[in-house]
Amino acid sequence: MNKKRLIATLVLLNDIVVQSIQFKRYLPLGKISFFLENLDRWGVDEIIILDINRSKFNIEPNFKLFEKIEKFKLKTPIIYGGNIRNKQDAINLIRYGADRIILGRNFFYKTSKIEEITQALGQQALIFSLPIIKKKNLFFYDHCSKKLICLKNFFIDKNLVSEIFITDVKHEGIQKGFDSNILRLYNQDNIPKIIFGGISSSYQIKKLLNFKNINAFAVGNFLSYKEHAFQNFLEHLPRNRFRLPTYKKN
Repeated sequence: MNKKRLIATLVLLNDIVVQSIQFKRYLPLGKISFFLENLDRWGVDEIIILDINRSKFNIEPNFKLFEKIEKFKLKTPIIYGGNIRNKQDAINLIRYGADRIILGRNFFYKTSKIEEITQALGQQALIFSLPIIKKKNLFFYDHCSKKLICLKNFFIDKNLVSEIFITDVKHEGIQKGFDSNILRLYNQDNIPKIIFGGISSSYQIKKLLNFKNINAFAVGNFLSYKEHAFQNFLEHLPRNRFRLPTYKKN
């Protein structure tokens, strides 16, 4: 059995880590260096950086951020999402130190560019970001245009990406908020999933373990409030389903 991953997620706005609530309200928390160093020390499986203003203002990915990250000598893999426009952007991010990249809206508007990136980097390097708003049906939320795109007949080519990063937009940043009905309604199970948005407790994760093909749970600022938050998460999760925290020996 593949063990599940617990991923830390940092929402970045104008180079500052923020507490995001439904991607509508943002409370500044501090410089990213503080969070990266702590999360690396605590031994999280991966760190996702969501650089949310890049797409809105059509700014290139934050290459300068990776120049700073390189100085920290982090051991934790970094996954980056932030207006990756084309193959060259993707290649440059990997060269600068990103382990994998997240792409979203281009799957709806510029599929050919996704295919080019997959050919250049390989399927394992790509994650599809799927921010969802649940109404009667499920909708992709395009945060740039504020449009909703119905997902009823939308399927991802499983050869293009390694995982789907599903975000419950309505409950993002809200404690114990992830709506499990999204997983009941979402019917593409041939690609492993990372789920995010309001996941804040071990008890909540235990219930979500019953859903098919979930590879990882992404936790946002709920990991940042206390020194040992990550370890406390793992202490209360089934040890045969998650890896041991790095501070413990087998």
